[in-house]
Amino acid sequence: MNNGLTMTYAHAATFNKNGDVIVGTSDGGLFRSTNLGGNWTKIEIGFGNRTVQTLICDDSGQIFLGGDGGYTGRGVLRSTDDGITWTQTDSSISPQNINVIAAGRSGTLYVGTADNGMFYSQDNGSRWQKLNEGLRHYSISSLAIRRNGNIFAATGVGGVYRRDQP
Repeated sequence: MNNGLTMTYAHAATFNKNGDVIVGTSDGGLFRSTNLGGNWTKIEIGFGNRTVQTLICDDSGQIFLGGDGGYTGRGVLRSTDDGITWTQTDSSISPQNINVIAAGRSGTLYVGTADNGMFYSQDNGSRWQKLNEGLRHYSISSLAIRRNGNIFAATGVGGVYRRDQP
């Protein structure tokens, strides 16, 4: 199952628009399997090996990843061509340790950071805005988005917070 997967400590997984599995690893970057995990091919990000904490593929096929900002200083990266090339989104969110990325209504993206709470973008990461109103703890470990617009943010030490999408 790990043929070609050089790092076995995987943090995140998603499917791309073609149904391929993409896995983010610790210090090994990204890997793709076109045969449900039988073989893995490394995806070159172009920013060196990075710890990929989270990744998603949105409805349009764009892939977003976030990782250890202290290690790379890159915040959130985006690929519009199935991982062939990567660009950094708005640098105002860097260097953040990105723990989680989630997609909401109308393509809005949300990120949860290790120390600075939540951010959202309504333009594919071109601009990020803080979304910390009501949060008492800024270490976001998980995000869940309901279709009705509720966002649930699980924090490292402060429980779960709920708010409406902007």
